[in-house]
Amino acid sequence: MKILIRNIKTLVQVREKSAGKVRGALMRDLPCLDNAWLLIKDGLIAGYGKMETLPGQEHPGVDISIDASGRLVFHVGATLIHTSSMPEAVRRNLLTV
Repeated sequence: MKILIRNIKTLVQVREKSAGKVRGALMRDLPCLDNAWLLIKDGLIAGYGKMETLPGQEHPGVDISIDASGRLVFHVGATLIHTSSMPEAVRRNLLTV
């Protein structure tokens, strides 16, 4: 299954190589990409980049296309983010993958 998330306000945790668990002092460096897209294929990240680098307007083979305009997308892997303690305004603008 292919999922395309486009028009992401901020894609958080953008790393070329896996850093493993990011916690403590490593949280000081959370690379971000504004105005981004993210392609997920069979549960794995298949590509990402700035919106201007998204190839073409049509996306053949994409099963689900999500417009994340104005939202933050966090790659958290198997980690569960508990949003109950977050302000409502933050929860409305949060999408985790």
